[in-house]
Amino acid sequence: MKRLHLFIESLEEREKYIFIVGIYAFIIIVGIFFITFEMLPKIDKLEKRLEKEINNYVQIQEVIHEYKIYKPLAKPELSLSEIEEIARKINIKSNMISIKPYQQGKFIEVSFEKLSGQQIYRFLRKIKENGYIAEYIDINDPKGNGKYTMRIILGTQ
Repeated sequence: MKRLHLFIESLEEREKYIFIVGIYAFIIIVGIFFITFEMLPKIDKLEKRLEKEINNYVQIQEVIHEYKIYKPLAKPELSLSEIEEIARKINIKSNMISIKPYQQGKFIEVSFEKLSGQQIYRFLRKIKENGYIAEYIDINDPKGNGKYTMRIILGTQ
């Protein structure tokens, strides 16, 4: 202890200041090390969890990409409201007599009255564009005046 005391006394004022600052810096660095030493396992655990979540995210993105590829190949679901919307867009909704599911929802049955040939054509074209197919069509002109009644059963392609 005497040697340390003699050593410190032999130092000049500037050297003493640097020595004390060095001791404080050493104490601070060692203190920070001991504080963070306990956090290292927690940080490792969080990094592993983060890596796992990133891998899950990548897998989900791959599944979404695959789904987007195969989605157009899947059959569209039958939708009464979509058929009504198509009829509304081509201005034949007022000519619609009925729309209902057919054979336990496998098909949709739609009936129209007083349609022109052009309206029938536009309806059938629009149905095809939306992924539906006409399974059965019955068109007739009961009065012979060019105003047709149509009964159509729609399914998916």
